Amino acid sequence: MLRKLLFTLCIVLTSWSLAYAQVGRLQGVVVDKDTGEPIPFVPYRSLLTAVIFSFLTCGLYQLYWFIVMTDEISKISDDHNTTGIKAFLFSLLTCGIYTFYWYYKMGKNLYIAGQKYNKNLSDNSILYLVLGIFGFGIVSYCLMQSDLNKFSNQQ
Repeated sequence: MLRKLLFTLCIVLTSWSLAYAQVGRLQGVVVDKDTGEPIPFVPYRSLLTAVIFSFLTCGLYQLYWFIVMTDEISKISDDHNTTGIKAFLFSLLTCGIYTFYWYYKMGKNLYIAGQKYNKNLSDNSILYLVLGIFGFGIVSYCLMQSDLNKFSNQQ
C-alpha cells in the first residue's frame, strides 16, 4: 500500500514539474510592421497535454490552467480588471458560482480580442456558459484554449 502511494506521489510530482516546464516568458513588445500596433503574444498550449495533466494531477493543473488562461485572455482583450488570481479567489469564495460568470466573460473577451486583432473567432460565450453549467467545464477550457492558440505564433 505504501509503495503504491509513493509511486502515485512520484507520478504527480513529476507531471507537475513537467507542466511548469511548458511555460516560457517573453519580454518586450512586438509591433506590426505596417500599423505599428502591438501584437499580442500568447504561448501555444497543446489541448491534449493540458487535459492529460489535468487528470494526472487530479485537477491541480486545471486550476493553474484557469489562472493562466484568465491572465492571457485579459491581456489580449485589454481587460485590466480581471486577473487569474482574482477569478480563482472569487470562484473559491462563491463556491463556484463566479465560475459561471467567468465562462461568459472569457468568451466575450476572446471575441473582443478576435475583432481587435482580426482573428476569425465566434462569440462562444453562451456555449462556454452552458457547457460549464452542465458539468463540461473542461470542454469549455479546451474550446477557449483553442481560440487562444490562434493568437500564438506557433499555431
